[in-house]
Amino acid sequence: MYFKSHFFPFLITFVVALVIVCLLTFSMGDVQNVNALCATDLSGVWQGNDGGTYYIQQNKEKNYLGQDIEKIWWAGGSSFEKGLGFSNVFDGQRTGDNIQGSWADVPLGVNRANGDLTLQCNQDANNDILTRTSATGGFGGSEWLKPKDILKKSFSWGNLNMGDCHLTAAYLNLFSNGRGNWHADITSESDDDSWVVSKITITDINGNPVFTIPKFFSPTLTQGPLPFAYGSKLEEDKIRWWNYENIQFPFESFDKIAHVSLISSC
Repeated sequence: MYFKSHFFPFLITFVVALVIVCLLTFSMGDVQNVNALCATDLSGVWQGNDGGTYYIQQNKEKNYLGQDIEKIWWAGGSSFEKGLGFSNVFDGQRTGDNIQGSWADVPLGVNRANGDLTLQCNQDANNDILTRTSATGGFGGSEWLKPKDILKKSFSWGNLNMGDCHLTAAYLNLFSNGRGNWHADITSESDDDSWVVSKITITDINGNPVFTIPKFFSPTLTQGPLPFAYGSKLEEDKIRWWNYENIQFPFESFDKIAHVSLISSC
């Protein structure tokens, strides 16, 4: 009886950990993308700087006053084989970018400790980030990372003609990590012409400027076959113009992007 009464709480804790992992498995498709300082939904697989993998689930619940709250659960560990490494669970509440709750080791791992833990969430261009702000009970991890999904917004233009210069199939891709690329097919009936994109202005849904992409140039359209040239004999000056290197912007601005205007010349 003594063995059963003392083993039962550990068994319950371990079952809770497995339930968290199962819930996460069925809800990964609902993960939302970055909004403001921190991801709207923190659910996903995170890597800790303590060598652990953490399966985090965020759920909306109601507290005892009937108010909506954001609950954070996790099951984490350095190994999910019994008796190897550490394994713990967390139960907390999220308020804005801050998370406060309690953690406890479970018998799957070798450690037996528990305590309180507070975290703050943030992001950079490539990752959602959780940072420990305080802890009790000897909790080891201090930072967790989850790679962000890279989203894309695309804008295109029809044929543009200026003097002897012709530009077709122009498009601009902007990505949620703050990078972008430009493509266009360009031709000219004269020697030594070059297209110039003087400025690309990105605005929000209300037409307010968000950021600008500064001036960049195409290769010179000299007479005769060119590197990267293609097409028939009559189109031997036609080249495919790419710009991968010079298009960068604050990644936090991605959600505001709604419209794009182009100023160019040749």
